[in-house]
Amino acid sequence: MDHALMNCADWTDWLAQLDWMVIVLIGTAGIITFSLYRAHCNPENAINLVDLVLENGHMSRLATAFMVSFALSVWLMVDLQLHGKMTEGYLMAFGGIWISPIIAKLVFNKAEPPAPAKP
Repeated sequence: MDHALMNCADWTDWLAQLDWMVIVLIGTAGIITFSLYRAHCNPENAINLVDLVLENGHMSRLATAFMVSFALSVWLMVDLQLHGKMTEGYLMAFGGIWISPIIAKLVFNKAEPPAPAKP
């Protein structure tokens, strides 16, 4: 972080140093978060944000790791892009982070699917 931002005594100076893309990013993230929260709290809506880390009603290590890696990698990609340091290698690493958990679950998951219900 820029030390000039940390040493500003007046918040208007700090605000003037913000890049407009950071402001757009913060606003967009806020709107998305608020919309998801409203959908989560609405009893008529089937969206439940807790389901993102559950598997068969129990906490899933893989789902939790997946969500943490999502948050970290998206933050990293946005930060790299905002600072003009994005390269193809970073983009390939981002793709690898997303493909490896899916392949691991497909290859190493030995759970049998449930039998179809008989009429």
